[in-house]
Amino acid sequence: MKTLCIVRHAKTEVQMQGQRDFDRRLAPRAYTDVPAVCKQLKSLKVSPDAIVSSPAIRAISTAGLLAEKLNFDQEQIIQNAVIYDASLNTLVKVVKAFDDNFDTVFLLGHNPGLTLLANFFCLPPILHIPTSGVVCIDFEIAQWKSVSGIGGKQRFFIQA
Repeated sequence: MKTLCIVRHAKTEVQMQGQRDFDRRLAPRAYTDVPAVCKQLKSLKVSPDAIVSSPAIRAISTAGLLAEKLNFDQEQIIQNAVIYDASLNTLVKVVKAFDDNFDTVFLLGHNPGLTLLANFFCLPPILHIPTSGVVCIDFEIAQWKSVSGIGGKQRFFIQA
């Protein structure tokens, strides 16, 4: 079995004029939301074998907070540039390319792509993954390349 936890980055500060979207930083609320989500993840006994993140400041910062709270080595966080502003098809390719040595992978990124990905893989449909939201999906597969549309089962959807 493979488990995918789709994690939207935490709350960000308002984009300043002239600031690139990629460079937006976490808002103070992120530092309470992420620990709250991690507490729920621990109670559900879910921890990552791998964390794969968009390199955008808000996503990689969220990944670092998650890693810290879940006792995951931050040096092992995998940054994947294609996750930033990715289409559904691109995100599906990212998931299919995960290393099969990892049974539980946390994928950190951005909307609308993450909500589309969650809805591609399982039911019931999710209208919107909010900041710091986590959708956990189980797949009865041995290899990540075998994931398919509506091929997973939603284990939980948590929010801060």
